[in-house]
Amino acid sequence: MYECVFPNITENERRLPVYLYGVGCWHNQEHVQRTRGTVFFQWTQCFGGEGELLVGGQKYSIRKGQGMLLYPGLPHEYYGVTERWDVDWIAFQGYHMEYFLKNIGLDGCGTYFVANTEGILAKMRKILRTAQSGSALKWFECSTGIYDLLMDLAKYASKNNDDSIHKQYLRLKPVFEYIDKKYAEVITLKMLADLIGVTPQHFCLLFKEASGVRPFDYINSIRIKKGKELLIRNKAAGIDEVSRMLGYESVSYFCLVFRRIEGITPGRFKKMYGV
Repeated sequence: MYECVFPNITENERRLPVYLYGVGCWHNQEHVQRTRGTVFFQWTQCFGGEGELLVGGQKYSIRKGQGMLLYPGLPHEYYGVTERWDVDWIAFQGYHMEYFLKNIGLDGCGTYFVANTEGILAKMRKILRTAQSGSALKWFECSTGIYDLLMDLAKYASKNNDDSIHKQYLRLKPVFEYIDKKYAEVITLKMLADLIGVTPQHFCLLFKEASGVRPFDYINSIRIKKGKELLIRNKAAGIDEVSRMLGYESVSYFCLVFRRIEGITPGRFKKMYGV
């Protein structure tokens, strides 16, 4: 049975980083045409049947396992093409929301494949239940729920069926695990590429796409992360000793990398924590 909530949005809610505009679940979606678009962002998750979205001069199909994202201010139309088109939907707004969504990979109107449909539906329905509850703080709890939902969409949603961040990281999981264990040893591109059975050139492309950084920049970031822990825990260890423990042959190079990543020297970092 279709259930929906449209909250009374106060100024306190509008001050939140993200707030609920409306949510509906277990809905047999009717034909919607908005010639002026909306004033909110909307995610619609399909769990049965098939529909179509018209936006920006493009037509998109939405089937089970897919969702559609709508940005404010853009005329659009959507409708079912099967007897039933079953969806959950959530509308939201927030501070710099367009910038935020683009930075997590939800970079425009259209359809997305979702690798964890059941998890997304569960979180949308939890937000609905929270909005229906008698909790005095339910709108703050809804804000937390929407952020959690968007983080899952960042991991599991992608324009291409095999291209979600989650799937990229799963493929590279042996590489991340190897670096985390062997960061203090000599690591080559070929060694890392061999772990997933690709060429070094292709590996570099895959790694940059998944992490946003080059492989050796990532290795350095792991070394510096471990270095910060060693500098704080091993109070008696000097900077040169920590440098060697991290696999750096030159303490001056360690200090250079540390400052480039952290913005301060290792010595200054230790003083910040009273070491």
